[in-house]
Amino acid sequence: MICPNCGARVADGTPTCPVCCSDLGATNRIPRTQGTWCPSCGALIPDGADACPKCGMPAPGARTVRPVRDISLPKITDADSTSQFSAIQAPDHDEVQVIEARSALPPKDRTDDVTLGYDRMARVRLMIIAALASLVVVGGALVFITHPFDPNKYEQRAREEADTSTVGSPGQLDALSGQDVRSGAPVYDPSTATFDLLHKTYIELGELAHRLDEQEAYFLENYLSEDEEARERGRDEAAQLALDISNAIDAVGQLGTSSTYGDDIDNLIELGNWLRNRSDVLNEAWEVDLAYLSPEAVQDTIDEIYYSDKDADGVSAYKVYFDEAYPDREPQLAH
Repeated sequence: MICPNCGARVADGTPTCPVCCSDLGATNRIPRTQGTWCPSCGALIPDGADACPKCGMPAPGARTVRPVRDISLPKITDADSTSQFSAIQAPDHDEVQVIEARSALPPKDRTDDVTLGYDRMARVRLMIIAALASLVVVGGALVFITHPFDPNKYEQRAREEADTSTVGSPGQLDALSGQDVRSGAPVYDPSTATFDLLHKTYIELGELAHRLDEQEAYFLENYLSEDEEARERGRDEAAQLALDISNAIDAVGQLGTSSTYGDDIDNLIELGNWLRNRSDVLNEAWEVDLAYLSPEAVQDTIDEIYYSDKDADGVSAYKVYFDEAYPDREPQLAH
């Protein structure tokens, strides 16, 4: 029997439903005269029905009917010669059917396809154009690098006359040492150029010593002045003098140790160092002097710096060394 409350199937004569505990005592079995019970919802399905009228589920033992689309297809007959399907013949039952399979890729040995021939020709043409372009680029690069029309374009050797007076070798040189010398060119004598530079530096050191004497005299005259512009001018001229002395020493020092004029080089460098020592004292005194608006307030400090290298008469010991040695240190041309 079926429980009227939950629809569960229970044994006949059961007083209480084991699923929903409903009282089945008043339930009477009604004999079924026709139809079957739906296994899904318990409703009565009439005989001959394929589905439950309540839930729509298939009836027990019903055959499932597959849906069929209604498609209108032309009728194929041998008599109809006008039909587009008239050429199609039904195969005999004894004839073996052969299914033809075609590939989407064209065969390699197929030559009847005009489009395929055009495609192959395009690929060959593209390869030829790429090869020609590569040849032009590589050939142009080789011509640019080698430059066969002008072999001397990338010549690195000096072939023009050069003025070397600023690097310790005065005079015009038509070829540097170690390079090809032109025929008929005068032979360069490095010892003569070295002597010319040494003698020029010797004269320059004498002039720098005279300028330094003038700068020291200007300092003693103006270092306590209230005119700040005059003191700044003295400081700037002393700084420029110190730079000129250093340049003269460096020009001689670049000659190195020459076997012929080695002593002259050392003598000139020593003369230049004596001038530079005097110049350093003068510049230091000017820097302290200009650090104050009223230099008289720090006169003792300034005097201490300025007279640090001088004797009781106010003469620098470096000046004494220079004046005594200068006449005897003039370079002499070696023979």
